[in-house]
Amino acid sequence: MRTETIGWIIGILIAAALVWWIYRKIKRKIRQLASTPEVQVFRYVAKHLSEGDLTQPDASKPRSLAGMDRLCLPQIAKDFPEFNWSEWKTQIETELRKKLEKEYQKVHIHRTVISRYQKEKGLCRILCESAVEYEEMTEYEKTPEMQSELHSNLIQTVYETELVYVYEDAKTAGAAVSLICPNCGAPIQKLGLKKCEYCGSVLEVQNKKAWRLLEMREK
Repeated sequence: MRTETIGWIIGILIAAALVWWIYRKIKRKIRQLASTPEVQVFRYVAKHLSEGDLTQPDASKPRSLAGMDRLCLPQIAKDFPEFNWSEWKTQIETELRKKLEKEYQKVHIHRTVISRYQKEKGLCRILCESAVEYEEMTEYEKTPEMQSELHSNLIQTVYETELVYVYEDAKTAGAAVSLICPNCGAPIQKLGLKKCEYCGSVLEVQNKKAWRLLEMREK
């Protein structure tokens, strides 16, 4: 009996050790699998879907902006001491508000920042971002009467504005530095062209040595 008891005890210990070894191995594999990028992404998506973050952005909160004012403004001031960012920011928001109020209601601009400053041969660009809020009216049909009714949606978005400054250098002096052909409206891809590449019209020097608002677009 004593021998059989000892045998049972040894068998149980061996089985327990085997179960423990299998458990540790499975746990290690699960931990390795959980640390893979695919599982991390899945967990992130599942978490935010359950919280409702990924299904629809919070319309009550302004969109975040890539503000680089502290970095860009000293560079701009060094190249253009007369540049007044406060005045330009006011003008950008005024023009953007006019543009949006043609289509939307209750337009509100939370803030405007500088996102990038680029200096190229004969041309400087300042890219700005504005966090914008407005109401968009949509029409839908009611049931069972099927009568159409307007419904307002609060939209939070970002608009990008581009400011440009054209100047002359040794290669562009006396040549055309306009950005858009006054005849056909085609963009001028290269500074210094004397004729439009699309319609052949003669280009005259314009918008030289002055900042101007070139384009506003939704990001």
